[in-house]
Amino acid sequence: MNTVAPGGADNTRPLIGGEGIEFVTEKLSSMKPQLAIREIQQRCSLQHPLCPPLLGMVDQLGIARVDAHRGVLNAAKQCLLARITDLDKIKLERLLNVSFAFLGIQELREVPMAVMDKLEKVPPVFLKQLTVDQQIFKDLPAKVQRQVWEFDKNLLQHHALAPVGQYKYEVATVMRALAMDEFLPAVVWSTGQEGGAKPSAGQSTAPGRGQGQRAAQAKPRPTGITRKILRKGSRVLQILKEMVGSSQKIYNQIVELCVVKYRDGDGIYAGFKELSYCTLRVQLLMALHDDNNAVSAKDRCHELAWTLDAGIMNGQLTDKHLAKLEKYFADVDAAETQSLKARNLSKGNQGLPLGAPQDEAESAGNASGSVAEPYKVLGDAGTILRDPSAMHLLLAHIIQLTYQGAMQGELPRASQQMQFVLRMIQLAVDSRQMLRDRKYRLPEPDPRIVQDLLPFLATLMLEFEIRGSPAPNDLRREAVETCDMRNGAVQKVLEVLPRSEAARKLTQVFVLERLMRGDYLSATRVLKVLAQTLAPKAVYEVFDFAAALSLRLADMVKEGKLAPTSPMWLYAVDNILVKAVDSHTQVHEEVLRLLLAAAKQLTPMELGQFLQLTLENSKKSRKRGKKQVNNDPLADFPMAITSDVGSDIGSDGWPGILALKVKNSDGVRSVYSQFKSIAGIDEQTAEHLFAYLAEDNPAAV
Repeated sequence: MNTVAPGGADNTRPLIGGEGIEFVTEKLSSMKPQLAIREIQQRCSLQHPLCPPLLGMVDQLGIARVDAHRGVLNAAKQCLLARITDLDKIKLERLLNVSFAFLGIQELREVPMAVMDKLEKVPPVFLKQLTVDQQIFKDLPAKVQRQVWEFDKNLLQHHALAPVGQYKYEVATVMRALAMDEFLPAVVWSTGQEGGAKPSAGQSTAPGRGQGQRAAQAKPRPTGITRKILRKGSRVLQILKEMVGSSQKIYNQIVELCVVKYRDGDGIYAGFKELSYCTLRVQLLMALHDDNNAVSAKDRCHELAWTLDAGIMNGQLTDKHLAKLEKYFADVDAAETQSLKARNLSKGNQGLPLGAPQDEAESAGNASGSVAEPYKVLGDAGTILRDPSAMHLLLAHIIQLTYQGAMQGELPRASQQMQFVLRMIQLAVDSRQMLRDRKYRLPEPDPRIVQDLLPFLATLMLEFEIRGSPAPNDLRREAVETCDMRNGAVQKVLEVLPRSEAARKLTQVFVLERLMRGDYLSATRVLKVLAQTLAPKAVYEVFDFAAALSLRLADMVKEGKLAPTSPMWLYAVDNILVKAVDSHTQVHEEVLRLLLAAAKQLTPMELGQFLQLTLENSKKSRKRGKKQVNNDPLADFPMAITSDVGSDIGSDGWPGILALKVKNSDGVRSVYSQFKSIAGIDEQTAEHLFAYLAEDNPAAV
C-alpha cells in the first residue's frame, strides 16, 4: 500500500544517506522531541498493515524489536538473493537501480553486490559512483572491480602503483638483475674452453690453452631458479595477474604505467630502479603467457618476449632464436609500413597532407583519441630488451661472436648476425630517449663499437691464446700499461666508452668473461680503461657489473689468487667498486664482503680508508634504504587474491640478499658491524666506521 505523508512526501522512499539525515534533522528542529521521535519511528517502521499486530505479538513473546526487525531483514534478504540467479538482464538492472542506494549499509550491501556480480556489464552510471568509497570498492566482486578500473584509469593507476613500485624490492628481481655473468659459462663452453680454469699462482697460461677443444662436461645451464618458477613465486606478479583477469584494457594500462615509470626516471643513466620496470613489464607478459591467458597473445611484443625468455631458459641464443627475432622485427617493419600507407591513403581521401599525424582513438583504446606514433611498437620492444636478463643474454652473445670471429680471423663488421644483435642492444639502450622523443626506429650498430671497440677486444683475446696470462698476483703495471701504446687503439676505446652505453656494457661483460677464462692480463687492462672513463653519475648504471665483479674477486681472494697489491685490485676495487657502492644496497654489501675477505691482507689503516670511502660514497643509497617503511605496502591492496600468492622464492644461495628486507636499517649496517671484530680495527684506524655504527646507537661505542 502506498502512502503519502502530509505535505505530499512519498513515504515509500527509503530514508538513505543524505535524504535520511535531512529528514531526521528537519523533524528534530521543527517539532517537539517526543512528537519528532514518534514521527521518525512511524516513518521508518515496516509499512505493511499486518506488521504492527505481528510486532505486538512478538513483543508478547519477549522478543526485542531490534531482533524482530533483524530477523525480518535477513529472511527477506535471503529470499531476494535466491531469486537473483533467475532474473534476466532487464530485471537485474531494475533491481540494481532500487538497491544501489543501500550499498553503504553493511547489512544490505550483499544484495546490490550480488546483482552486479550477476550482470555481465554494470551500467557506467553505477561504476562512476563505485570509485568514491574505497571500503565499498574493496568489497566488490573481482569482475566488478575490473570494470571500475576499466572505467576509471586514474583509480587503476592509483591501485597499481603500490605493486608496481614494490617489484624492485623482491629478492628474485634483484638477484637476477645483478647476475651480469649468468650466461658466460655457456659462452666459454660453446667456444671450446673449460669454464672457470685459471692458472695457478706464479705460472703463466700455456699458449692456445684449450683452443678448439670442447669440454667433456655437459653444456652449463643458467644457475638458480628458472624464470618461470620465479614468476610463480612473485607476489607482485600474482597481484597484477589478478588485476588483469581477462581485461586487455587493464593490462595495457599497467604496461603503460611500467613504461612511463621507466621513461620518466630521474637522471641520465638508467639504474636498477628504472630497469626493474622493464623486468616487470616482460615478466607480467610472460606470467600471463604461462597461464594461457589470451591477453598475452594480443601484446605486439609477445613473440619477442617469448623468444628471449626461451633463450634465457636455454642459457644462450641459438640460431633458431635469432631467426625468430629477425622475423619478428621484419614483421614489425612490414606491418608499420602497411599501416603508414593506409593512413596516408586515408588522409589523401580526406584532403589532409600525407605524413601528418592522425587521430587513432580506435587503435589506442582511448575515447579521447591519440596522435599516431609510427613504429611505437619499437619503443615497447626496447623496454623488453632492456630487461637486465635479456640485455645480459645479448651482450654474452656478442662476446661469443667476437671470440669466434677472432679465432677465424674475421672482422666484426663481416658478421651479419653480430650486426643484428648489436642493433637490438642499441635499441634497448636508446629506448628511453625514443619514448621521450616519441620517435622510434631500429638503429644501426654504433660504428665506433664495430670499428674500434670489438677489434680491440678481439686482439686481446688472440693475445691470450698466443701468450697466455700471468696469475693476478704476478701482474706488473708495466705489462698492463703496454696496452696503451698500441697504435692508438686504446685511445679510440677511451673516446667511445663515455659516449656509448652499449660499448660500456660490452666492455664490462668482456671483463667478466676474461676472468672466467683466466685471462687476467686482458681483464686488468680493460678494467683500467673502464676506471678511466667512469663518470661520477654513471655509477648507478654499473650495478650489475659491480655486483658480479665483487663476487668474482671475492672468490679469487678466498682462493689465494688475488691480493690487494695486484694491479687488478687497484683498478677494480680502488677505482670502480668503492665508487659503485651507491648504485644499489646489494652492490654495497657485496663490496663490503670483498673487503672482509681481503681484510687479513690489508693493514688496519688501509682497511679503515676503504671503509671511509664506501661510507662517503654510499650516503644517498643508505638514505634511500632508511626510507623504506615498516608496514607492508601491499597489505591494504583492495583486491582479494584468489590464486596462490607468491612467496618471493629465490633468496636461498644469494649472499646477504636478505638484508634487503631488514627494516629500520640502511641494509648494510649488519655487515659493517663485522669489521669491528677484525684485529687492529678501532676508533683510531677506522674512525668513520665507529662513527657510523654509533649514529643510531650512542651506547654502541
